[in-house]
Amino acid sequence: MEIVSLQGKELEKALPNSPEDSFSRSEVTFKTGDKEYTFSLLYVRIFEELALQATPFNEQPLIQVEGRSYYVRDLAAFIYLIANPNARGKKEVYLPEQTQLVQAFEQVDWERIEDIVKSLNTDGRAIVPSSIVVLKQP
Repeated sequence: MEIVSLQGKELEKALPNSPEDSFSRSEVTFKTGDKEYTFSLLYVRIFEELALQATPFNEQPLIQVEGRSYYVRDLAAFIYLIANPNARGKKEVYLPEQTQLVQAFEQVDWERIEDIVKSLNTDGRAIVPSSIVVLKQP
C-alpha cells in the first residue's frame, strides 16, 4: 500500500440544529496497484482525547515534520485501516463509540508511524508493505 495523503478536519454545522460540529472526519488516500482509494473515518470529536491517551505523546500535534503538524484527526483513518485491514474495501466507517479508535491507537508501533509520516512529508508518498510492519509485535 502506498500512502498518498493523510488529512483530518473538524466538521462544521451545515444547519443550525445539526450536530456536525461535534464530529471529526479523518481520511487516508492510498494506492494499491494502479488504483487510488480514499478511506474516511467519522467519529465523535471527543474520542480524540481518548485516542491521545493511547499514544506516547502528551499533547497534540502528535507529530511535526518540516513545519507540518499531524493531529489525531490526521492519522485516525490510517491507523484504523492498519489495525482493521477488513475495512480496506470500504469507503467510510462511522465509529459510534470510542473503543475501536482507542484500540487501533494502542495497536500501532508509534516509531513506525512517525517514519511513515516523515516519508510521506518528505517524498510525497510512503510505502507500507504490510500492516504487520506497523503493528506492535509481541
